[in-house]
Amino acid sequence: MDFKNALEFIGELPASNNFYMLTGTDRHLNVLSRMLAELPEIRESIMHDVHIAVLMREHGISQICTRDADFFRFPFLTIVDPLRQ
Repeated sequence: MDFKNALEFIGELPASNNFYMLTGTDRHLNVLSRMLAELPEIRESIMHDVHIAVLMREHGISQICTRDADFFRFPFLTIVDPLRQ
């Protein structure tokens, strides 16, 4: 898939019936605080991954398809490596 096709694909996602944008809930700060207490080794360099993991936890999502090994730091997630399937 080239860059143009990838952008078209991403642009069409919001119109899909199966698409849902994860946003923080009123529990976001509590979930974040709990996660940081559970994982004190978390550093600023992976805060983007932390934010994704917190959103997933808030919404009851426990599986992520990614090549990013940093997600193994979150024990409540099941990691699916798309290149190893």
